[in-house]
Amino acid sequence: MIEKALTAVIGLAAIWALTMLCVSAAGFALFVLLAGPLGPAGAAGVLALVAGLLAVVTAGTLAVKNPKVIAAALSAFLAGRSAGRH
Repeated sequence: MIEKALTAVIGLAAIWALTMLCVSAAGFALFVLLAGPLGPAGAAGVLALVAGLLAVVTAGTLAVKNPKVIAAALSAFLAGRSAGRH
């Protein structure tokens, strides 16, 4: 039982690490591709824009797939803001 759980954790960690490696490599490749025509600052700006758009798309996907979690997070955020006003 513990052996299966440990194998699953190791497998998930390996998949996560490989995903992060691919995302980092894609980001570096995009930066190198754009650094020539745009310069380092322009390439970094475009890379930040792409990363921000991916984060918005990911959040949108989570909201569509599981609206209850987003609703709970939003209500907790609004409750925290209204509690600070009293």
